[in-house]
Amino acid sequence: MNKSAFAISIFTIGLILLILLFSIFGILYFYWGDFKAVQDSLSTTGSLFGAMGTLGAAAVAAYLFNDWRDEKNYDLENSLLTNILIDLKLIYVELHKIRSDSHNLKKIDKFLIIKTDYLERERIDIYKSIISLFPNIKIYSEIKKDDTLINLYHSFDKHCFIMDDFYRDLFFKKYQRYYDLTEEVNSIIKGGSSNSKRNYDIYRPYSENRKDSLRIEIAEILRFFEEDELVAIIDNKPQNTSYETWLNETIKLHDEIRDYCIEHLKVKEKERP
Repeated sequence: MNKSAFAISIFTIGLILLILLFSIFGILYFYWGDFKAVQDSLSTTGSLFGAMGTLGAAAVAAYLFNDWRDEKNYDLENSLLTNILIDLKLIYVELHKIRSDSHNLKKIDKFLIIKTDYLERERIDIYKSIISLFPNIKIYSEIKKDDTLINLYHSFDKHCFIMDDFYRDLFFKKYQRYYDLTEEVNSIIKGGSSNSKRNYDIYRPYSENRKDSLRIEIAEILRFFEEDELVAIIDNKPQNTSYETWLNETIKLHDEIRDYCIEHLKVKEKERP
C-alpha cells in the first residue's frame, strides 16, 4: 500500500470513529436518565454506523483496487520499455560496428586494406533482432493508445533490412572480390601460392603496381559512398541515397526509439505516487 492509499484509509476510519463518538456523547447528553431511550438510540446508531463502516470499507477497497491496478500498469509499462531497450542494445552495437567498418573502407583508395574481420567477424541476425522488438512495442503502443513508438518501429525495421542488404552487397560481394584478387596479387608478387587470409590482416600504402591491378575493385567499393548511387525501396517507392546517408538515417531512427523509451520511463517515475 502506498502512502496515498494508507492516508485515505486512516482518514476514513478516523472520520467514522469521530462521528461515532460524537453520536454516542450526544445520545448520552440528550437522553441521560432514560435507560430505554439511550439503549434504543445506541442500537440504532450502531446499525447506522455499521452500514457506514461497510460503505467506507467498500470505498477504501475500491480505491486500493484502482491503486493496485495503476501500480500493475506502471510495472507492465516499465517492463515493456526496459525490454525494448535491452533488445535495442545488440542492434546498436551492430550498427556502430558497421559504421566503423565502413569508415575504414572509405580509405581503401589511400591504404592497402585487407581486413579479415570484415568478412569473418560474428554478426547478429538483424532480421531476428528487429522482429524481437515488435511484440513489446506493439503491446506498449496499444496500452498507451500512442502510435508514436510503433510508427518509429515500422520505419526502423525497413531501414535496417535495407541497410543489411547494402552491407552484404558492399562487404560480401564487392569487398570479397577485392580481397580475393589481393590474395592473388600477393601470390604473384611472392612467387608462390597465397597463404591464409588471416596473414593479410594489414593496412599499408599501395604500390603502384598493386593499385593498377585493383583499380576496378576499388572503384566499385568507393561508388557505394557516392551520393544517390544506391536505391532504397520502401513501400514500393524508390529513393536514391548513399550507403553512409542510409546508415546515418538508420542509426538516427534507433536513437529516436531509445530516447522515446528513456523519456517515458523518466516521466512515469515522476508521476508515480
